[in-house]
This record gives sequence, structure tokens and C-alpha cells, in this order.
Amino acid sequence: MLWYLYIILILSSVIIGLVRRKCLSPSVKLNLALVIVALSVEVLKKFLNEFQIYFTEHVYMRLELLFWFYYYYLILATNKRLILFGGLLFFTAFMLIINLFFETDTWGSNYYDFLILSVCVSIWTGIFFSEIMFKPIRYSMRYDGNFWINCGNFIFYPGLVFAFGFRNYFKDTSFVIDQLLTVMTRYLNLLLYVFYGIAFFMERNVKAESLGNSENAIAE
Repeated sequence: MLWYLYIILILSSVIIGLVRRKCLSPSVKLNLALVIVALSVEVLKKFLNEFQIYFTEHVYMRLELLFWFYYYYLILATNKRLILFGGLLFFTAFMLIINLFFETDTWGSNYYDFLILSVCVSIWTGIFFSEIMFKPIRYSMRYDGNFWINCGNFIFYPGLVFAFGFRNYFKDTSFVIDQLLTVMTRYLNLLLYVFYGIAFFMERNVKAESLGNSENAIAE
């Protein structure tokens, strides 16, 4: 039942984004593309066996990191971009170390790549919010889709880092807490797409609107 609610929520976000695509800025459109890919992957997984699901999830997580890298490359200040490349370098180095020195199944049930993805996005989200503090007074967070997207990321990805760490600890010691953490991650996922839907609904492409107003003024 929760899976169907999850799919309906993602689909609703996609529909809102597609209906309002002309009002979305390039960075928010990129997020819409990621949501469409996520929806496709979730539906595809229903027709795959266990190994194929693990493989698909790991491929998706690597693609998602590249998506978020480009997304934050678009919205963060130029002097912060070095941190983005540092995140990619950290991810690559970590995965190489894991594969070289530890006996792990790269495409199996381990989710170290997901943990590093969550850490990178959490850091980049924090940088975004730090930049908001220096925005001009006329800046409106309400109509900035990137603000709502990062509100979702700020709750979801750090929450996953927390849940991932504690699940490994409680997996063999407390079944109840392990299940609570599992449920928590599922609801965090639902909340994430609620924020994405809000972002697509509230977004106002200021540049496009300004251009349209200028053209109308000239015509008059």
C-alpha cells in the first residue's frame, strides 16, 4: 500500500512539474528530470529480480550524484564550485578504497555509494542555505523552487545518513528499532516528494517573467 502511495506522490509531482514547465527555471527543470527518472526506476524495479534491483539502484545512485552535481553547479556561487568537485573526488576515492581493500559486492546489497551520495548532497544543501542568508531583501523564498527542493533535501539526505548509521548498529541488536528506522526512511522519502511537488507548484521563473513584461511594455 505504501508503495502505491509513494508512486502516486511521485507521479503527482511529475504532473505538476510538466503542467508548469514553462514557469520553471533551468535548475528546477533539472530536478523535474531527476524525479521522472526516479519514477521510471521505481516502476521498473517491480519487474526485476533481486540482483537486477540491486544493480539498477546502484546505477541510479551514481547517475543521481551526477544530477545533483550539475544542479548545484547551476545554483551555487562560482567560488563554491570547488566544493562540488571535492564531493565527486571524495565519492570516487571512497568507492575505489572500498573495492580495493574490502570484500564488498559493488552491485549487491551494500549501499556505501548511497551513504556517500547522501553526505555530498547534505553538504551542498547546507551551502545553498548559507548563501540564502546573503540574498537581497527583495529575494522571495516562497516563489523560489530551489528553496523548496533544498528543504526536502535538507530533511531527507541527512535523515538517511542518520538512519543508515543506526540501522547498521541496531540490525543485529534490536529488531524493533531497526524496523522503526526502516519506516522512518520510507516516510522521509514521501516527504521529499511532497517538497518537490511544492517546488514545481510555487516556482516562478523570474527571468522569464521579467522578459515577458519587457516585451509587453515594448509592444504597448
